[in-house]
Amino acid sequence: RVQNGQVLLNHQPMQMRGAFLHEDHPERGSALTNADREAIIARAEDLGATALRTHYPFQAHTHELADRHGLLIWDEIPFFQLRSELVAKSSVRNAAKRMMRENILANGNHPSVFVWSAGNELSANPGSVHSRYFREIDTLIERLDPTRPSAYVFAGYLFLDCEAAYSRFDILGLNSYFGWYPGSRGSIADRDLLPEFLDRMRACYPAHGLMVTEFGAEANREGPAEERGTYGFQAELLDYHLSVYATKPW
Repeated sequence: RVQNGQVLLNHQPMQMRGAFLHEDHPERGSALTNADREAIIARAEDLGATALRTHYPFQAHTHELADRHGLLIWDEIPFFQLRSELVAKSSVRNAAKRMMRENILANGNHPSVFVWSAGNELSANPGSVHSRYFREIDTLIERLDPTRPSAYVFAGYLFLDCEAAYSRFDILGLNSYFGWYPGSRGSIADRDLLPEFLDRMRACYPAHGLMVTEFGAEANREGPAEERGTYGFQAELLDYHLSVYATKPW
């Protein structure tokens, strides 16, 4: 549950570190074997991860493995970057509610699941159609599983206003790519703006649990830390982000 802006597990503040991933294999695509899933869990544990997230419910064996290994799962339905005119359609919102219902009924008995997430990166400036969706999906989550918090993930930009539309949820996920993507209006090109962004979000949502749900940079080659796209750049940016997050006890 969430109390005074802290996410609690067994009445203790959670200090989780985790990994975002896709259930994907370079040769088999999404047709993973159970051995592939076991390798994912082993890699997560090797990183020291205690939580996992992806944009859709994990496959059943992954849930079982997370239960056994004591990993937490941010459980999310694939309601991802939809245009506002689509969110306005009752058929689209109903599809999301069907996915959430099926997800909760299928995975609600897994102790690894600690939150139900309603989606990822819809409009940066949510309007009435988004408020309606948030109200409908949060009501469904509360009815089907009042024991776990509800959540929603949005893209982090410095220009964001405090959004009353998010008040329905217990936990808000912040996708934090400062220093990698330029972002809308170039607002996240400068990584040094990250501390200001985090403090602004805490001021906007003092009673919510706040979690960084994505961060980092892509890399595909060796090279110096000053060169974008290298492992050196990636590692240095990760170190910077983690050092900033460590200064925020909430």
